[in-house]
Order: sequence, then structure tokens, then C-alpha cells
Amino acid sequence: MYAAGPRLADCYESLEPSGLTMHTIRRVSGRILLVLTMFLFSITVSCGQVDGPVNLTQYPGMPHVSPSWSPDGSRIAYISDGIYIMDANGGNRTKVIDLDMSEEKSPSWSPDGNSIVFAGASGSVLSMDTDGSNLTPVVTGMSIYWISDCPSYSPGGSQIMFAAAREQGWWKIYLVDMDGSNETCLTPPGVDDEEPAWSPDGTRIAFVSNRDGHSGIYVMNADGSDPVRLTDGRGAHDSPTWSPDGSRIAFVSNRDGKTYIYIMDADGGNVTRLTDNDLFEMSPEWSPDGKKIVFAGEPEAGKPDIYVVSVPENLR
Repeated sequence: MYAAGPRLADCYESLEPSGLTMHTIRRVSGRILLVLTMFLFSITVSCGQVDGPVNLTQYPGMPHVSPSWSPDGSRIAYISDGIYIMDANGGNRTKVIDLDMSEEKSPSWSPDGNSIVFAGASGSVLSMDTDGSNLTPVVTGMSIYWISDCPSYSPGGSQIMFAAAREQGWWKIYLVDMDGSNETCLTPPGVDDEEPAWSPDGTRIAFVSNRDGHSGIYVMNADGSDPVRLTDGRGAHDSPTWSPDGSRIAFVSNRDGKTYIYIMDADGGNVTRLTDNDLFEMSPEWSPDGKKIVFAGEPEAGKPDIYVVSVPENLR
């Protein structure tokens, strides 16, 4: 079942980004992908037509990855040769900190919009103010073989959740207080549990797991109890993101042969495909107003881009 209304692929006529080439690393379902040639675009879908795409980062020679909405939806943080913050329309771009793109990833805003947390080298997790000051390690990196990813503040702002692969190599989901104390592992050994996402009210966590033998979307309580699988066994499923009201979850899956974005009810019902194009789609994130989803897309030609697609009213 597809979303009502015109398909995204039927709405736009062409994509004509300017060229740039760089390398960075992305992880999808526990695999390490080499990603080349990044761009950031905005696509607005309305009445069967597309205004754009509008390239939000028209800076040659620079990759632009891992976009994250500010809580009020007015700004976007992303990673290039550092962490940048810009207006949602691409204006007023400011580099707030230098980074090594091979190590740092996944910036995420605090609920009050005053700080950003991101994954660092050797399994570390760091926070900083949005102007780049007060850079603080929340989780200290202990080994070059450790990896961390997908850190995010709890909705109340008192804890940080993240996924990490440590000594045994399994991905697990952790909670830690803002000062780095009271680290708690929420998931069991012997399976990969990753890509955690808080529900808006902080009572549940959506995540990806292979505990049933293949990648699926699960939801558990905030203390790790009562995990429930939401997706069926058709294909792999990744990158859950909650709608702002907590009623739906968007995710990516190759259940229809290629990797598209889907939306389902928070209990796993009413799975609906949102996108229909030739992109390999990754890392969706719902906008704070619920009207858009940002995602990374890689066409067959091998040039990944970052797009924003509108969400039909019946799927918000």
C-alpha cells in the first residue's frame, strides 16, 4: 500500500546538483558503507508538483551529511569538515567546531535547543553548546576498536542514549546521565541492537535488532523491558524515527526490493510506503512539525544526497 496522492518520483522533473567529491563512513544494519559525493537538498511536494529541489549547501568541495533538525525546526545541524548549523532554508551557515569526518557523526539537539551531542572517536560520546563551546566528553572513548553511534538526549534532557559496539563486537543500547555517570546497558548480549530513537514522551524506545535472525524494528520500554517486534520478516528494516505526536514511526526498508521510506502506526500496523524513486534511502528523521522527513538518498549513479520530502496529512 502506498501513500495517497502523487508519487514523489512523478512530481519532480530533474535533479541537477553541482559536483563535489569526498569520503565518509556510514553504518547501515551493522555494515560499514563508503559514501561518496554528498549534497544537501530540500524538496517540497505540494499538489503533485515539486518546488525545487533546492540545494541547501552550495559550497563546492565539501561533503554534507547527518542532518538533524533543531527542536523548533528553524535550524539544521550537520557534519561536513566539522559540525555546522544553518537555517532550515540553508542560510546563515556557521561552522561551530572542526572534526575528523572519519570518526565523528550523528549530531543531535538537546530538547531546549542549546546544545548538541554527537558520536566521537574510539566509542566516545561528546556534548557541546551550539556555538561550539563547552565541548565535554559524556562517554570516554576507550579503544580504537570501539564504535558509538546515534546519541540523543532524552526528552527531559537528563540522560543520553546511544548505541555502541565494544569488546565483544555486538551493538548494544546504553543510557548514561549527562555527567557520564550511571551508564546502563538496556539490551542483552549476543545480538545487535542499534539505532535507538526516543518516543516523544520518553516512555518508549524504537530500535533495530537482528535478535530474530534478520533486521527488524522493535519498540521497548525506556528501561529496556518488554521488547516487541513491529515489522514482519520481509527484507531488512532500519533507522526508526517517531512522528512528533508519537502515533507513527517512519523507517527504511528493502521489503519491496529497493530501499524506500515507510511509515507505520506505532504498534506496527498500517505500513505505508512514502517514497517511490530510484534512490537508496537512509537515515530518515521526522521534522518537529511533522510535515517533512529528511533522509539521505543514493542514486544508482553513486552520488548520495540528502533530501527533505513532505509527509501527506493522512500519514502525520
